[in-house]
Amino acid sequence: MHKTYAIPQYVLDEIEQHAKDVERYLSGQLSSDLFKARRVPRGIYEQRQHGLYMVRVRVAGGFLWSSQAKKLAELSRRYANGRVHVTTRQDIQLHEVKIEDTYPIMKGLLEVGLTPLGGGGNTVRNITACSHGGLLPGEVFDPQPYAVALTNYLLPFQSSYNLPRKFKIAFSGCATDCSLAQVNDLGFLAKIRNGQKGFAVYVGGGMGTRSRVAELFKDFIPVEDLLRVAEAVKRVFLRYGDRRNPHRARLRFVVERLGVDNFLHELEQELLKVTAEGIPNAVPVELAAEPLPPAAPPADVHIDGDAFEKWRKIAVRPQRQEGFFLATVLIQRGDLAADDLQRLAEAAERHAGSQLRTDRLQNLLIPYIPAAHLASLYHELQNLSQNVTVPHHGESLLVSCKGAATCRLGICRSQDLNAAISQEALKAGLDRSVFSEIEIHTSGCPNNCGQHAIAPLGFFGAARRKNGRSYPCYTIVAGGQAGKDGATLSQNLAELPAKHIPAFTVELLKDYANSQLRPQGFLAYWEQRGRALALELTGKYSVIPAPEEAPDFYRDFGTEEDFSLAGRGPGECGAGIFELIAQELKKAEAEFLDAKQLVKETSERAQKLLHAVVLAAGALLVTRGIEPGNPDVALKEFERHFIDQGLADKKHLELLLLARSALRGKAQLLLDEEARIRALLDEVQALYDSMDAALNFPVKLKDQAEQKTCTFNKPPELNLRGVKCPMNFVRAKIALEQLEEGQVLEVILDEGEPINNVPASFRSQGQEVISITPEDADSYRVKIRRVK
Repeated sequence: MHKTYAIPQYVLDEIEQHAKDVERYLSGQLSSDLFKARRVPRGIYEQRQHGLYMVRVRVAGGFLWSSQAKKLAELSRRYANGRVHVTTRQDIQLHEVKIEDTYPIMKGLLEVGLTPLGGGGNTVRNITACSHGGLLPGEVFDPQPYAVALTNYLLPFQSSYNLPRKFKIAFSGCATDCSLAQVNDLGFLAKIRNGQKGFAVYVGGGMGTRSRVAELFKDFIPVEDLLRVAEAVKRVFLRYGDRRNPHRARLRFVVERLGVDNFLHELEQELLKVTAEGIPNAVPVELAAEPLPPAAPPADVHIDGDAFEKWRKIAVRPQRQEGFFLATVLIQRGDLAADDLQRLAEAAERHAGSQLRTDRLQNLLIPYIPAAHLASLYHELQNLSQNVTVPHHGESLLVSCKGAATCRLGICRSQDLNAAISQEALKAGLDRSVFSEIEIHTSGCPNNCGQHAIAPLGFFGAARRKNGRSYPCYTIVAGGQAGKDGATLSQNLAELPAKHIPAFTVELLKDYANSQLRPQGFLAYWEQRGRALALELTGKYSVIPAPEEAPDFYRDFGTEEDFSLAGRGPGECGAGIFELIAQELKKAEAEFLDAKQLVKETSERAQKLLHAVVLAAGALLVTRGIEPGNPDVALKEFERHFIDQGLADKKHLELLLLARSALRGKAQLLLDEEARIRALLDEVQALYDSMDAALNFPVKLKDQAEQKTCTFNKPPELNLRGVKCPMNFVRAKIALEQLEEGQVLEVILDEGEPINNVPASFRSQGQEVISITPEDADSYRVKIRRVK
């Protein structure tokens, strides 16, 4: 069985833990908030449709063996909606999955070496690479084997799944930068210097509500240094990323906060440390060094010669490997029926090298097609339920995220807008070849999943109100590009109602198609003529009719329902400990305010006050590796970990005692305690506000003085046998924080994931791991010196 990247033990353990979490969640033993914090980093998002989920599968470098594609098709038919979606980051998504079916999907994916781990949340996301890497002339060298090598390096570390925010990495095989390395958190552009393979390294870029072009960190590193550079960047991100504010937690905000020079200096210093640790050289994972021979000779088929030649012109390119061709499978909206994916995989086995590639323009590629098999492959492609041999008047060349049709963050139905543009182009007789000359990207909201920030022409969704009614709207952006002259972000032009966007787009593109500037490309046209015309057109198309005159205007494309933001929920991308605590504190505050509204001293008021105390007491326990199983545990553990440790005031002890009595049927005891409950809520909120990115709280001065009187005759020891990641790290970190700088903590850890991850996590936080020695057959003793 062919596989691309290696599945580490951490991923296997997480999948088994997921099965237990699903069972506990469905039985009510695991809260939805905590379950969300665990499932999102596993690549499982809840859709806009309550109770249905999306599973995002990591496809490293966009490389898929046909056997993997067939398994994806099988799983989609069995557990999802019978379709797959190709994303702009080369993942494959399965939609409309029941939560109880996510574990069987994970197990099925393992059979072919795939996983959704890291498909979401604050993790190292799918590492992308040029989809045609190693296939076409002109590239410096194929970056795909290095994308897989870096995937293999990063996947085993627990820290790769618990970052301050998502961390995106891209590889491009030449300065054309097809993979947008210059607008990723970490990007690598292939270069050769003095005959040696290497990369230019870019850091701190990204696309979102505040996009940023990356800074050049190294003009050239040898390919062997790849893992060390990636590790150094990840550690700096771990140290300085702002976990408390998900909207400013990406690496690009660290660059802004530290300043470019300071940020690059931190990277240089961290790279020196990483290099001293002996992290190995990167070894490329060659996946396509030798194309597989076709399994059978081409069939004698009858085809339309003219249509076949048009397909060859539009979708087929000769490879640099003599005698082989690369075909682009043109997919509408990035969506494909599972049965069609199955047939494509089988066709790739019969007529090509048993490989598929996903690309960021949401199409599939079939490489290594011998010339003699092109006609047979074309014949089979025509038998799919979706015609993938023609560009459908642009629809298969328009890029879009899933949008509000499924995404809980989506505002507008971006896929349906692209379909409407395509239909308008067909109606207006616009030559579809225009779409092959311009990348048009649409996102359903400002979050840039459709990559509109780098688009020559693009749109992102918003909601506006007129005459007391909401209507869908898009902001027009243009001028973006990435290439040998660097990257340029697109600029906002104007807003238009969604229903006017297709006519606006087609009128602009018709002018471009007929312009003498067309041979210079769309960006040249935009600068010299297109921008002025677009501004003129926005005036023409800005009219908003009254609801009674045009009710359809107040509905989005693809739906008969009036436009609203109902069903839009908090984004799942930022799921994590900070968000979890914030939600608990919000609930505590709501219970307290509700209680204040109840004037009479009723049992309902007493219960709400009790809930406020319990929620506040339990909110921060996750930072101590504790999941409060019941209210009594929350009260006791808060006392032990926050009051006894001097982090919270002892004045709360009496309130906690009253709350415990309330849990035993004496809730009325809390009716006169509003002032003390208010004080508890305020102090827990203040602790949360003071918490740093590493989940540390500032120690009060009087407690620091007390702690300095503590001495140890021998290093303190913490036995963490049987404690899994990340709780073992959290507990060890807490113990280390009780020591003064320079003192040593000895920790006993199980073999496997604990010994692989916990010492590395301490190193990433700047602590000194003095030694790691075998304790017995199944565990190790680790000595850690507190450095800061």
